[in-house]
Amino acid sequence: MSDEQAVQTVRLTPPGRSAVATLLVTGPGALREIDRCFRPSTGLPLSSLPSSHSENRPVFGYFVAETSGTDVREEVVARRQQDGSVELHCHGGQAAISMIEDALTGTGGRRVDWKSWTRQSQEDPITVAARLALSKSQTERTAAILLDQFQGALRLAMHRIERSLMSHQHDAAREQIETLLTRAHYGIHLTQPWQIVVAGSPNVGKSSLINRLMGYRRAIVHEEAGTTRDLVTSSTTIGGWPVSLIDTAGLRQTAHSIEQEGVALAAKAMAEADLTLWVVDARTPPPKSEKPTPWQDTPTMVVRNKCDLVSRESTADTPSSDDILVSALSGQGIEDLQRAIATHLVPDPPPPGAAVPFRNEELELLEAWLAKIP
Repeated sequence: MSDEQAVQTVRLTPPGRSAVATLLVTGPGALREIDRCFRPSTGLPLSSLPSSHSENRPVFGYFVAETSGTDVREEVVARRQQDGSVELHCHGGQAAISMIEDALTGTGGRRVDWKSWTRQSQEDPITVAARLALSKSQTERTAAILLDQFQGALRLAMHRIERSLMSHQHDAAREQIETLLTRAHYGIHLTQPWQIVVAGSPNVGKSSLINRLMGYRRAIVHEEAGTTRDLVTSSTTIGGWPVSLIDTAGLRQTAHSIEQEGVALAAKAMAEADLTLWVVDARTPPPKSEKPTPWQDTPTMVVRNKCDLVSRESTADTPSSDDILVSALSGQGIEDLQRAIATHLVPDPPPPGAAVPFRNEELELLEAWLAKIP
């Protein structure tokens, strides 16, 4: 029997213990295999129920399998689908799942992981990719965008562009392509978090700021300069977008070899970052240029920390209008900083149902189409 003809058992729920697990039994003969092991409370085999009543209707019963000469019964809920496949919902413990899988694969069937099943059950590559990407989504906001792509938003948009190109409607095609390209810069981050480096001189409150943004103590805070030597990465969300906050060593001239290594790591992280939060002490008068000279091309946001310690009468430390005043200690200005970060990452969020390229494959194809338009 070929793999295509074998009954396949797909575990749809993630690995690990849970209250309920879902298995999909599919392929030619799936109903026959279910009838062999499933004992519905109605007393009738699942395949014998009229299709008008059985399709998508849950049926309670027992899955019975022989183990070491003894029949083992497991409570399950079965749901027959239109294509003849069956969903089994059982207890989420590993013993129950394994018993059902072993019984279904013991007569020639095979286990299939859900990613392989997704690839073989969908013909459209964008739909497959979107379904796989959904499993990596870290926030409700990114999941909603990816769900739109799974339901066809990007596929239809790409087809419209193809039709415009084939009919020589170059202006329409160019406009459609450019719209998608403007969304691609954040589309690839729907499953890959933005890298945000928190940098600055020693003891300006970088680690305290990360702790405040995380909502709990993640980074070590100490009054001694040079406490942070290595890169410390923390994952969180800002404005519904996934980000990695990278705490770095204080940038300064130092003769200490270990601290020099930390400074070098910080410099490298800044050069590769999507955004750098350049943290300064709000009590320090701003120089002509706050931005670190070696990284002038890196997107940088100046954050003036410890604003709660600035006297109201002081005018020497008046910040630039682009600077953001915060207090990592009290939380003052943190919401403003979060809004500014979210706006920088995604200045124009897509409306519901919009097409958003989220893979390099679509990005490269769009760029190739654009280059060919006369």
